[in-house]
Amino acid sequence: MHRSKLTKCVVVRRDILVSINGKAITIKRVREYITIEGFFANGFVLLIASTLSVVIRGILLQYSNYIIWEQNIRLKGSLQTIIYDKSLRLTTSAPPETSCGVGDIANRVFVDTDNLQSMMVNIHNVWSIPVQVTIALLLLFNEMGVSAMIGASIMLAIFPIQMMLARVSIFFQKRAMRFSDERLKSINEVIQGMKLIKLLGWEDLFYKIITKCRNLQVGMLRRQTVITSIIIPLGFVSPSFVALLTFSIYSLVEGKSLTPDVAFTAIPLIQNLSAPLLLLQPTINQVVGGFVSLKRIEKFLESPEIEKHDVGRSNKDTFSTLVTKKVLVNDKNRMDKDDENQENVTFGNEALAESSYGSFTPGTGKKPLPKSILKSTLPTDIVLRVRNASFKWDIDSSETILRNINFEIPRGRLTIIVGEVGSGKSSVLSAIMGEMYTVDGGLKWNSPFSSIAYSGQEAWLRNASVKDNIVFNSEYDTLRYQQVISSCALIPDIQILPAGSMTEIGEKGINLSGGQRQRISVARALYSDNQVVLLDDPMSALDVHVGAHVFENGIKRWLIGSKRTVILVTHQLQYLPFADQIIVLKNGQVQLQGTFEEVASQDKMLYENWKKTMKEISETETEDEEDSKTKLERRKLKIQLKMAKRKRIVSTGASGKDQDVGMQELGDDTRSGLIEKEERNTGSVDKRTYLYYFQMVGFLITGVCLLSFALETFFSIYSNVWLSLYTQKSVDSANKTQEQIDSELDTFLQGYAGFIMGAAVMTMISSVLSLNGLLTASNLVHRQMLNAILHAYMRFFDTTPTGRILNRFSSDMQVLDQKMMNILPFHTRMVMLVTGGLIVNAIISYIFVAPIIPIAITYYFLLKYYLSASRDSKRIESITRSPVYSHFGETINGLSSVRAFQEQVPFLQSLVAKIDHNSTILLYQQVLTLWLSVRLSTVGSLIIFSSGIATLIPGSMGYLDASSVGLAITYAISMSTYLSVIVQRMAQIETLMNAIERSQVWTNLSTEPQGGNALPSPQWPHSGEISIDNMSVRYAPGLDTILQDVTINIKPGQKVGICGRTGSGKSSLTLALFRIIDTFRGRIVIDDIDIATIPLNQLRQRLAIIPQDPVLFTGTIRFNLDPDSLYSDKELWEALEIAQMKNVVAELGAGLNSPVFEGGDNFSVGQRQLLCLARAFLIKTKVLVMDEATASIDIKTDAVLQEVVRHVFKDRTVLTIAHRVSTILDSDIIVVLSDGKVIEYDSPDRLLQRNSEFASLVRSDKQQSK
Repeated sequence: MHRSKLTKCVVVRRDILVSINGKAITIKRVREYITIEGFFANGFVLLIASTLSVVIRGILLQYSNYIIWEQNIRLKGSLQTIIYDKSLRLTTSAPPETSCGVGDIANRVFVDTDNLQSMMVNIHNVWSIPVQVTIALLLLFNEMGVSAMIGASIMLAIFPIQMMLARVSIFFQKRAMRFSDERLKSINEVIQGMKLIKLLGWEDLFYKIITKCRNLQVGMLRRQTVITSIIIPLGFVSPSFVALLTFSIYSLVEGKSLTPDVAFTAIPLIQNLSAPLLLLQPTINQVVGGFVSLKRIEKFLESPEIEKHDVGRSNKDTFSTLVTKKVLVNDKNRMDKDDENQENVTFGNEALAESSYGSFTPGTGKKPLPKSILKSTLPTDIVLRVRNASFKWDIDSSETILRNINFEIPRGRLTIIVGEVGSGKSSVLSAIMGEMYTVDGGLKWNSPFSSIAYSGQEAWLRNASVKDNIVFNSEYDTLRYQQVISSCALIPDIQILPAGSMTEIGEKGINLSGGQRQRISVARALYSDNQVVLLDDPMSALDVHVGAHVFENGIKRWLIGSKRTVILVTHQLQYLPFADQIIVLKNGQVQLQGTFEEVASQDKMLYENWKKTMKEISETETEDEEDSKTKLERRKLKIQLKMAKRKRIVSTGASGKDQDVGMQELGDDTRSGLIEKEERNTGSVDKRTYLYYFQMVGFLITGVCLLSFALETFFSIYSNVWLSLYTQKSVDSANKTQEQIDSELDTFLQGYAGFIMGAAVMTMISSVLSLNGLLTASNLVHRQMLNAILHAYMRFFDTTPTGRILNRFSSDMQVLDQKMMNILPFHTRMVMLVTGGLIVNAIISYIFVAPIIPIAITYYFLLKYYLSASRDSKRIESITRSPVYSHFGETINGLSSVRAFQEQVPFLQSLVAKIDHNSTILLYQQVLTLWLSVRLSTVGSLIIFSSGIATLIPGSMGYLDASSVGLAITYAISMSTYLSVIVQRMAQIETLMNAIERSQVWTNLSTEPQGGNALPSPQWPHSGEISIDNMSVRYAPGLDTILQDVTINIKPGQKVGICGRTGSGKSSLTLALFRIIDTFRGRIVIDDIDIATIPLNQLRQRLAIIPQDPVLFTGTIRFNLDPDSLYSDKELWEALEIAQMKNVVAELGAGLNSPVFEGGDNFSVGQRQLLCLARAFLIKTKVLVMDEATASIDIKTDAVLQEVVRHVFKDRTVLTIAHRVSTILDSDIIVVLSDGKVIEYDSPDRLLQRNSEFASLVRSDKQQSK
């Protein structure tokens, strides 16, 4: 902006100099004394002064830009931190229209903050453009009088049009961002539920859903490009129309001829009107985008939050307090060493240190209490009292989830909450943690004992080491750690890991089994020194013997033995006799409460049902202690080593030598990671990347665009050449008649108007073609990348964090959608203008070519030197952005856990550290650009100097006429500015091409072979016969074998139970049926057709599976059951009735059209599992796989479902994997797996009659049942 103002003054003085010097040369040839005024009127003196002014201006301008960028980067980091702080307080179950998932927040954090940053960089143009235009108009008035003002009136007519178009652009921008939010939300849901999507063959379905959102977004962007295509010609061509009108009336109004000194003094001034108007279009775009993003962030900050009515439990982690007390860790807010020993920073009413309550003595549970033990109104033996309390999830909803709840939680005791699916068990824990809204009554904590540790029903793990997940920001104690992992049966698992406890686990623990994830989550709660431990059905994901071990050693001995309070939600009724208090829920109300004996006396029938169920469990599901020790751990060790190898955890072997269990923390870091590092190219961007991008644009469109840019430049330049020819003729107007003068003026005006109109038309055509071509390329890249990711191997999602994927679809796509569209056409236009200017100067004075060659070489080496650092800094910036995404995603997915542990401070500090890292790289990147700009302004001044010398000397000698000199210097001045802009834009395009480069890599991901041309009949599979012949499988080519030489023959309609120890390969067998993993030897034949010959989607859609992890998607119940609308309402209701969910759905009001929130958060885990059952019932197939499908369902509902399944699926082949061995006892065939091999294959009766592995799984342990 400052560049334009300074340039105007220099231009005027040089042009006036040329004309004055020209007159002096031709008229004045007398010797005079040199006065100060005369000295500065000398052309060569002014040339040197103007050259120096360009250098000084460049230094000052770039320093001001440095200040602007530094402050804007701080602004961006601050906004990201504020958004994160808001995320920490969001309600976890808002309706879809007000909820903010990971995708929504990702857009706010990066796209919206980027837009605000761009707006603030250009915001000064809002006031500087009117100032520049005013100064140019005053100078133009001084030179051409009233005619200049009349011509400039065109600007007054154009400006309101531009403002009106800007408002329309804002509307389209808002709509586009809204569709972008929906797109990212869908992509995030797809990533989270990718395994289910592949099992159901829904890749193409979600490709259409996401592409529909993308098409709606692109539709809005195309409308915006139409507006931009009108604004650009107005900015570029309007000065030419000003010149046309001004020159047309100049002779008439002023009564003077239009001479070269007047024309080529006016042209630069009119161009100075053009410069700010050219800036106006990108400024409008950036300001529009910024205000839209500002409103979106403002709306996000107004999203519903959790209430803060926990009486007796302070909400200590407020952002304002953190800022005030300088707890945030960054360069400016870092606490000094002297402050480290200061008094504890207080949060609310308590000190941070006080709220942590010290730490347990390992194994004893004793801990120092804070001084504030003091003023609680509850007895010391009561931790929590709930009186007449009613709660709901949505503050605006009329549905109350929990009604009139009354209970007390005794301190240091075990309270077990039981009830049927959907009775409100998990909701009670959420209410205790303050996650629900209080309608009536309330709960009150005993403050000294109010700290919470929480393990959810769905285990939440971070992308960190095993140790970090368990210790979870607490003080590390070796003995305590070993006791905790022993209590949670984690020793065998940690032993086989390559770096022991320091082994990194994947995001959300995706590389671990469900049971391993759950035990690590429980271990976190045990390791914490918080007083109250909430456990939401952790046993559901554990085998019976492991669950018994965790209950006995983890809950009874470690927690209750340490006098900590435990609230356990469970469906495992065998643990009820050990409870100090039992709370029975039904339909959101407390039905019964008291000790086991008290509940038994209050409801004899319920007690008898419990007794019967517990007897069945004890007779079928407990394991002999003799077998559960050494044999089990050795077996696990071998199995887990194979799993570690196949997932590329280790590069050599296992590392479990004579070290303390799990304490191999100084091992080789290269062995500790599961998540692959993000790819980073080095060196210049491959030319094939540019070729790929232009291929996406379309080579024909690219060629037509370049031609239209060339024609636009030709018309623009030749209009000034036409002006030069006319003004040279007008110098000799004294010797012409008025008729000749009028004829020449008419000819000039007609030609000048023609060239201007040609330039205007070509500008619009080039703008429309280029913007739409680039948007088409962006859309094609998005489609290719989405298609590749949806069809990638599951291993890709095991090793790639969600944040990294979202980074590609948000920030990188924003580069293609907006930044490239703003930069590339402008850059092409500048290149054409500079090329034209060079040609004009070379034609006028060939001497100009001599100095321009070394200047061009200097430009080349400057650019080459700069790009080597700039593109790598951009790559590093992109890579450092992904951890910020991942941190946001982890926090949102584990929001309840973070708040329960009150770990907001460490999480906020961790985010600030990641943002600081990213911001530092971003600042370096901008400083590199400013470094280049200073040097370019210096070299650019040499162009002005060279052109001045090349024209002044011949002009002074009479070899050049004044109009040619004016034309040459006009373009030299333009070139000095344009060349600097071109080099910067080239560097910027090179760095932005990293987004294309990164996206191109993901368009070429290894994808699952779709293989097979055999299209089965519509009735296939018609009987359900399955023959597995000598099959060996692995997770991907090059990895170790996980199932070896498996041979099984299953007759039509048989019910097959598949069992085995943890890691034996049960789930891998089912994955092989769906071709999720690679079958490299042998084959699977279903109803006489080898499944390898069937198209992949056809295969997966012809089979049905009920997965272990219940997944629902945002939408309606109807969409989740029948996304392709293949079934009638009657069939949907029948499926819900079979799944025991008909009444629940009917009570929702909208029935099948009732909303499902993101992740199915408005349903309990058990209800989600039942809905997944209903979905499987709808698929009319002869083969059904149930992968531990009833793990989160209470015993009573499970028994009903098993009976329904036996009836509904009596003529279907059913393969069942279950933790509860009782659910497969009535199977026709039992398959027992061990170490990836089939070790037993027979009927249950025969296996139980001999000393089999299956018999050991169902052997009674009477002592445990008691």
